[in-house]
Formats: sequence, structure tokens, C-alpha cells
Amino acid sequence: MGYHPVSDIKSVVSRELEGKCILVAVTGSVAAYKSVDYVRGLIKRGAEVHVMMTREASKLVSPMLFEWATGNPVITELTGMTEHIYMARKCDALVIIPATLNIITKISQGITDENVSLTTVSFIGYHKRVLIIPAMHRNMYETIYTEKHLGMLERMDEVYILRPRVVDSALKIHEIDDIIRWSIPVILRGHDLQGLKILVTAGATREYLDRVRFITNPGSGRMGVELAVEAYSRGANVTLVAGSLRVRVPDYIENIVRVETTEEMAEAVERLTSSERYDIIISPASPVDFKPAKFFDEKIRSGRELTITLKPTPKVLSRIVKRPSILVAFVADVVESIDELREMAYMKMKKHDAEMAVANNVGRSDIGFGSEYNEVLLAYKNGRYEISPKMRKEEISRFILDRVRELLIGGGGSG
Repeated sequence: MGYHPVSDIKSVVSRELEGKCILVAVTGSVAAYKSVDYVRGLIKRGAEVHVMMTREASKLVSPMLFEWATGNPVITELTGMTEHIYMARKCDALVIIPATLNIITKISQGITDENVSLTTVSFIGYHKRVLIIPAMHRNMYETIYTEKHLGMLERMDEVYILRPRVVDSALKIHEIDDIIRWSIPVILRGHDLQGLKILVTAGATREYLDRVRFITNPGSGRMGVELAVEAYSRGANVTLVAGSLRVRVPDYIENIVRVETTEEMAEAVERLTSSERYDIIISPASPVDFKPAKFFDEKIRSGRELTITLKPTPKVLSRIVKRPSILVAFVADVVESIDELREMAYMKMKKHDAEMAVANNVGRSDIGFGSEYNEVLLAYKNGRYEISPKMRKEEISRFILDRVRELLIGGGGSG
């Protein structure tokens, strides 16, 4: 039979994993059922996915479900076909989700008495990336044994671990969509931003007229959050200054400074850059440019005409104290042509002495404010510019950070 329904969902979200083969290993945790959604998420982004299960995992979730989910036979035991070698050679990465303490201990000690640990060692031997998503009871996780074995794995170049979160005193793996958003940059780029300190601003600000009414804009904060996720996933130390957001920030982005007004965002940037020098500052936030000159302490009664005088708010990037190696300014404007957008980008770059400017036309309804998609123009100091394809903002963030990394390696500003 040549047709399988999995072909109907292949690449329906994006094509960022097309050409990639990923082996997903499922071990005996009660979180095993969530792995079905995980493998489907990878397929929707273009990946070819195979599944391997331990005996204990097979007792919790039927292998037939994963065969339905992927369109490929599920490996539940090793045979004379040496599946551990075949998969390590065929696939680009191995993801263990969920990973029990038992499997974590075996991998760290090189104990290869069952299929998943043996296959993991084989992947490491071929210098392929291994992603581990631990899942266990909190009292087990918070022991010296777990920390010892996770620490050993984290020191391996091929291994990447997404540690769990605490929710209502219980230990849980992250939301599956958040795990996917972490996994893809790791699979594609590894930790190529390891050790870099990156500051990202995100979201709209609010300028209050009275206690309940405010001026704002349609910025959702998605672009900034996706840049933070991409940078974190690639190994950077990320600080997110977040205004009003209409998207959720994954729990693994822990260093968040919440602000509401443009002045608060500017003060946060000033405070952070006074105490620390960041390697990269990226500013996709959409702070409001004007605020009411007068604040009404009580709610203004409706049914009356009101004349409001506006005054400018501070420019957030002008409050940077210690300049980063790379400053990326953002421009969102309504323009009629690429030439006009390019000029806006160069004006913004020159104004803030930035190494790069990212511009997008928010006059289009299919990209920019509130949309999951964007299409951006990148302008560089040497006069060069390039335009991205229209892509989801997750992919746009990778496009931008790839170019930022090139600038950093090249000394900045050369494009």
C-alpha cells in the first residue's frame, strides 16, 4: 500500500524540517502519550519520523498508535537487523521523550542492555544530536543521583537536555508545542549561540489616559518571543523585556522583565545595560511613540467630547548604556514599495548606530502585527540588504539570528 494518511499532514505547518530524519524514543513514563502529538508536530514541519519504544513504554501506549502517527513501523526490540546502527546512520537526530531516570542513568553510564540506551550510544558515537526531555516524579528528580547523571550528559557535546518545569509542586514536561519550538533550532543549529548574552524586547506598551483606558498598538509580541525562544534553544543566555503580549512565553524562558509603559521599557533596558554588557540586543518590541500629556485619575465619563494632547515617549534604544557587539533595530511602517521600506531601515539603523535593521511592512494584512507570518527586509551597514521569504515567525527568527551570528563572527556590521 503506497498511501498512508500521514502524507496529508506532512509539511502543513512549515517545511523547516524537510529532508531531516528524526528518531523519537519513548520510554516508560506516564507522559508517554504526549509523544504522539510531538511526532505529529515534527511531521507537520516536514520531518520523516521513526519511533523506538522500550518494553515499559509499550505497556503504556500501543506501538500501533505510533505506527499510525508516523506511517513507519515501530521498533520495540533489537534484532539481527542491527536497528541501533541503521537508525543512527539514517537519522539526523534522536529525541528521547519522555526520558525516565532509568534511561538517563543508563545512557550516562554507557549501559546498553536495551534498545533505547544502545541506540543513543550509537547516535553519540556517530556525533549525531541527542535531545533528552526528562520526565519523572519530583522527589526522584530532586536527588543527587538525577543531578549527577544529567550533569554528565550535559557535558557531552552531542547531548541537549530540556529540563522539566514545576507546576503546582509537581514536575511536568513542557507543553508539547514549546518542546517542538525548542527541538527544531537544536536539531538544525545545535548550540551555535552558546555562551552569548542576548537581550530581546517584545510586545506593545500601554500609555494610560485614565485608570481603564490606554493608547497602544496591534503588536502581539510574537516576533520577540520567537526570537527569545530561538536564541535560548541555540544555547544563548536570554533576557526578555516584555510589554503587553498576546502570545504565551514558554516556561523555559525564565529571565523575563515585565513592563507596561514605554518609559518602563526604556528604564528596564537602561538598568539591564548599565549592569551588564550584552553581546547582542534585538528590539522587535512595538513601544507606543506618544502618550497623553494629562492623566485623568478617575475614569473619564462617556458621552462627552474630549480633546487629548499627546507628547512623545522616550526612545527605548537611546537608553542603552553599554553598547552590545551587535545591535538589531526593528522598523514597522506602512509603505508602498521595497525601496521605501529599505530607506526606512537605513534611517533607523543610522539613528541608533545599529549593525542591522529589520523592517517589515505592517500595511499588509498577511504579515506583521498580530500575524503568525512575516516577511522582512534586513539592512546592513555596508549598504547591502536582503529580503526574506514569507515565513512563520519561528522561521523568521532563525533567519535573523543566522545573519546576526554571521555579523558577530565577521566582526559586526559587514553584512
